[in-house]
Amino acid sequence: MPPSPRPWSPLDRVRHDGPYAWQARIAACHATAASADDTDWSTIAGAYDALADLRPSPVIALNRAVAHGYAYGPAAGLVLLDSARAGGGLDGYPLAVAVQADLVARQGDRRRAAGLFREAAAAVGSTAERRALLDRADELAR
Repeated sequence: MPPSPRPWSPLDRVRHDGPYAWQARIAACHATAASADDTDWSTIAGAYDALADLRPSPVIALNRAVAHGYAYGPAAGLVLLDSARAGGGLDGYPLAVAVQADLVARQGDRRRAAGLFREAAAAVGSTAERRALLDRADELAR
């Protein structure tokens, strides 16, 4: 039996390759995934590559590191994270530390990751974000 065709998407008509088109493609990949495990991370990583070329910024570089970390493994994400941090644009940004923590945890260093999640939690302003980061640290510390 042949595979069923992919459902039509409004993005099938997008012919423009500007930053908003790439952002829409990224959002569509997230929105159409049946679950987090079914997310097409390699497509998202490629979209972030294109977006980083068009509109380089520290946060796009951070998101690119996350996407590559899921698509190609945590070591790939950490390499890109180091590169994203090199310019200093992510200094003091607690979510950069949280990304590092997640990638380190996925490499298997739970203790170091828990410490990084606690470091990120200490720097966020939101109570909800702090609680989520501390919960993740506690989960890894068990």
